[in-house]
Amino acid sequence: MIKKIIVTFLVRGLPAIAVFGAFIALFNYLVATKPQVESEPAAPQVWTIKDVVVKNQQAQPVENAYGTVVASRVADMRFSVQGEVEWISPNLRNGANVKKGDALARLDTTRYQLALDELLAQIAGEEAQTASLQTQLALREKTLARTKRMASQNVVSDANLDEAELAVAVTKGQLVASQARTAQLRVAERSRRKDIADSELTAPFTGTLSDVNVGLGQIASSSVAIARITDQSSLEVPFVVKAEIYANAPQLLGQTVSVTWQSGARDVAKAKAFIARTNAQLDKIDGGGRLYAELIEPAASAIRPGAFVEVEFIGRSFDDVAIMPEEALFGDETVYVNDGGTARAKQVELVWRTPGFVYLKGLEDGTRLIATRLPGIGDGVKVQTVSKAQ
Repeated sequence: MIKKIIVTFLVRGLPAIAVFGAFIALFNYLVATKPQVESEPAAPQVWTIKDVVVKNQQAQPVENAYGTVVASRVADMRFSVQGEVEWISPNLRNGANVKKGDALARLDTTRYQLALDELLAQIAGEEAQTASLQTQLALREKTLARTKRMASQNVVSDANLDEAELAVAVTKGQLVASQARTAQLRVAERSRRKDIADSELTAPFTGTLSDVNVGLGQIASSSVAIARITDQSSLEVPFVVKAEIYANAPQLLGQTVSVTWQSGARDVAKAKAFIARTNAQLDKIDGGGRLYAELIEPAASAIRPGAFVEVEFIGRSFDDVAIMPEEALFGDETVYVNDGGTARAKQVELVWRTPGFVYLKGLEDGTRLIATRLPGIGDGVKVQTVSKAQ
């Protein structure tokens, strides 16, 4: 059995071992005779960029702010007296335009008229009493004068003279009291007439009505607003600006600005306005100051109170600055110059920033700045412009 195994190994195994050995020898020969190729250094990475040419100039960047259009004159209309509504004008409705002095509603004035009639009767009686006392005083003063002459001639006694003087004094006191009561009644009369006048609600100024809340038979009083009136001819936009701009507020007064009412990405209406005044204090929340832009010819504008608008205005002026795309600035003070295809870092001064642009100082005219964001930007990085890459 062992002899059979040995014979099988010699017949089948030795040839396989011989073939494998020959393969190893051939592989080693090929490796040893392989030609040697010298390695070449890798070509440097060249980044394709866009660059912009520096041109220093005077700049007045347009600033954007936002605010809500409001009317400078808005009033809640209400009766200053209490009573039942007996008449309502057809113009007393939401959206109606009314003029100053237009009658809008009236209360029942029966009770006020009765109170006035009663006062007038009291006044007539008191005035009659005053006239009577004035007649009595005139007679008693004549009597006193006659008594004094007779007393000087010893015709009457001192008691008669005292009695005549007392009569004059008493009548004068009664006359003064009567005149005082008449004056008080006259004051009450003016109050009653004022109540009757206040029973009619009139427009305090020309405007548009809203929030109308009144009906016939309703009991109105000073605590219930009947309607609100808005002066459409005095619209303005309060808006907050940065502290750096607010510090220059006196120079902004009178500037014409653009007001745009937007809905999504669509402009609904545009109007012109002018900066009319500033707030007295800084805005504690936003850290800047509040300006007020009054609409020019607001009656002809489609913009109405409550519209959220964008205000475009010129906030500051700069001399000798380069207006560059914001992509040209790395950090707050570094730009990269395209120096013949090599990026070179340069420090600059950022003086202002607006959406999409930066205003820089410290650059020479004609300098080409890299305006493409690169992840590995730095000194010595090789770059080429888009036109050369094509």
